[in-house]
Amino acid sequence: MQNFKIPNLKSDTSLKVTNTLKSCLASEKRKNYLHNYQKLYRQEYKKHKKRLSLTFDTEEYQSLLFYFSGSDTKITQQLKHTLISHVNNKPIIPKATQEKLNEFVFLIRNIANNTNQIAKQSNFLKSVISSKNVFKQLHALEQSVKEFIERKATHDY
Repeated sequence: MQNFKIPNLKSDTSLKVTNTLKSCLASEKRKNYLHNYQKLYRQEYKKHKKRLSLTFDTEEYQSLLFYFSGSDTKITQQLKHTLISHVNNKPIIPKATQEKLNEFVFLIRNIANNTNQIAKQSNFLKSVISSKNVFKQLHALEQSVKEFIERKATHDY
């Protein structure tokens, strides 16, 4: 058994050693705190999140890379999104297609608005406006929608 000398507090070297010991103890205490914190965090995380691991051979992986090549997100995120969409029976709509659909819905709402205005005008005048005019307007709107779709399809592909 070794005898330890009690440091002389008046000496500079003993103060340095004491400060070093204190910082080492503080460092160890911090490491233990972080270790325990991370352990508790992982336990709580595992209660709410589940991790799955999948293994693909080279050919399967290459086909996945080819399938998801058009996106800038990670393949794991795309695979997760695709799987959840399939399970929930919800289609995946690419961003460009969604934008086209939004414009299409806008045009349809305009058609509905125009039809309502025609009906309101007809009720206001207490007479029926010629149905030929209404159908001509609807046909013109239908043509506009078709031209819009054809124009977008040829520009985007």
